Amino acid sequence: MKFSISGLVSGALLLASSVAAYTNPLACSGVCNNAHDPSVIRRSDGTYFRFSTGGGIAIHTAPAISGPWTYKGQMLASGSKISNSGNKDLWVS
Repeated sequence: MKFSISGLVSGALLLASSVAAYTNPLACSGVCNNAHDPSVIRRSDGTYFRFSTGGGIAIHTAPAISGPWTYKGQMLASGSKISNSGNKDLWVS
């Protein structure tokens, strides 16, 4: 398999330009801990929701991706029905 130098340089420049297209969200403010394996969605009104696996699927909201994040509760307040020592925090076995 042959690669040309110009092809490699073009690919690197294309990759660099796509990475530069995303803005840096800056430092997190508010409640920024308890963010294990986070998933973030943005509702149509602009509110961000962060769900994370720690703390019974913790739920946080914020008006911007950088915060301030506010803890709203947990999805599994009573823990899961899985019978193990970590049923309050799903990643503990």
